[in-house]
Amino acid sequence: MTDNENLNQNAQLDDAALEAVDGGRGQRFAYYTVVHGDNLTRISHYFKTSIQAIMDYNPIITDRNFIRTGWVLKVPDNR
Repeated sequence: MTDNENLNQNAQLDDAALEAVDGGRGQRFAYYTVVHGDNLTRISHYFKTSIQAIMDYNPIITDRNFIRTGWVLKVPDNR
């Protein structure tokens, strides 16, 4: 199993939970709903972005080691 397949299985990333939008400057974003077992490292690797970029767009995240199931995050999508 490849790393990406493993990430999809472990993090339960579901494209149905994503809604892609254009940020107006050529940057794509996705709105991702956090599921049980997710962490910022997994999410950032999946979207090929940085943890800091995710935190910059989501002021609800005050601790990089703590996200809640059900939060909807705006994530830069560089896939």
